[in-house]
Amino acid sequence: MVNTLTNWLVEEHAEAEQPSSRRLHLHFLHSPVEIVSEDGSGKVSSIKFERMKLDGTGNVKGTGEFVDYPIQAVYRAIGYHGSPLDELEYDARRGVIPNDGGRVLDADGKPVPGIYATGWIKRGPVGLIGHTKGDALETIGCLLEDRLTLPRPKTRTRRPSSTSWKSGASSTPPGKAGTSSMRTN
Repeated sequence: MVNTLTNWLVEEHAEAEQPSSRRLHLHFLHSPVEIVSEDGSGKVSSIKFERMKLDGTGNVKGTGEFVDYPIQAVYRAIGYHGSPLDELEYDARRGVIPNDGGRVLDADGKPVPGIYATGWIKRGPVGLIGHTKGDALETIGCLLEDRLTLPRPKTRTRRPSSTSWKSGASSTPPGKAGTSSMRTN
């Protein structure tokens, strides 16, 4: 019975298209340098890459070694590039805010008190979710180290007016610890 069904499937699908010879190759630690059109028609024929190497900090550096791969099409991923903020230094080439372990740096390379960076704006579009979690932990570590030396925000004590107290108006939601709520009907 199994042979009969197997033969039936083979006969039924014998004329189906055979798998094509297309292949997808992923080349890690390669940075595109040039898209090449050899015959001048504008049709892509190859792509030139520079081989990269890890530099020990989570980033990559070029090796000066180049390789060409024959191709028939190019697909560009949108990617990511950070945007500058007027108040902060910005490294336009890398698309990051200059920082030291998450502490944002000024033009002189000194930390800006109370300003921190994490994720891709901190290190560039490198790694996956797990990498950015590690970045966040590093930045939080800096924040915790700095917390005692950071200037405390100025607080303003707001006292209820006699009118708001009598009406039962309160800016604190009822039921919060250390507060009471009064209503008059």
